[in-house]
Amino acid sequence: MFKNLPEACYSIAKTSNPLALIIIKRGESGYYKTDFPNASSKEAAEQWRDEMNERLGVTKAQRKAMEVGSMFDWNAPAANPECYDENGNIKKNRRGNSDE
Repeated sequence: MFKNLPEACYSIAKTSNPLALIIIKRGESGYYKTDFPNASSKEAAEQWRDEMNERLGVTKAQRKAMEVGSMFDWNAPAANPECYDENGNIKKNRRGNSDE
């Protein structure tokens, strides 16, 4: 269930306006607010998110899998970081097999 997932990662609350940086914890539904000020733009929010995850050693694939797990189910196939490429985009072969 938690194959290759970090303990936590940063993401963006897409339903907030302005955009807010949030924390997702492995195995938990939903998210936690941070003390970061709301971003002035989508680009600023994405930059903060990516910088904070880089400091934690969290890849874009892991972040995407964590977002899916926290919203839908940690057993969902898309909650596996092997389903994403290095840019966090879903792979065409979404099973995460290495025989692509």
